[in-house]
Amino acid sequence: MRRHVVDPVAVLLRLLLDLLLVAVRKILVLLPIAVAHLALSFSSDNAVVPERLRRRAVVRSMALNAQQAFARADKGKGRTVIGWKLDPDQRKELLQQFPPKFSQVVADHVTLVSRVPARAELPCEEHCEIVGRVDDGEGVEAMVVSLGGTTDRPDGSTYHITWSLSPGRRAKESNDVIARLGWTELDLPMPVRLIPARF
Repeated sequence: MRRHVVDPVAVLLRLLLDLLLVAVRKILVLLPIAVAHLALSFSSDNAVVPERLRRRAVVRSMALNAQQAFARADKGKGRTVIGWKLDPDQRKELLQQFPPKFSQVVADHVTLVSRVPARAELPCEEHCEIVGRVDDGEGVEAMVVSLGGTTDRPDGSTYHITWSLSPGRRAKESNDVIARLGWTELDLPMPVRLIPARF
């Protein structure tokens, strides 16, 4: 009967080779993550960063809530408005749910801040709720919205959607009407889809 002789050197070499293969596999898995962290931590305007990583960095930098986007905006230094557009498909349903009182239908956006540069970063919220309504009886109708759990806009005014106007009235008058008359709460809030936008 032949005995199987185990060569300790061969066993040790085989073990070292297996460990090396495991280590290489781990390095290959973790290397892209390490590169991404390094690129995002030390990137500058002149740094060469792969496009995939640049997209991730842009997504992170754009994920500002309304308060943060308002605080970062250079107010009074541009002609752009940042805020949210209503989802076009849902807008049709909302106009049926809340028929406009006046002839000029607006019902298309919620303003966060106006007169900012075109590069101003957008807020990240994508939903709000219509919680109230105001109508001055003279050509301005608006829906008050709650965004992130509040109707208070960071500038001290009220989040709203100018719903309809009479000829000669302007959407920005909704702020004054709400401040002067207040608003009537709806029995049930209406969820609304939003699209962060510049306009």
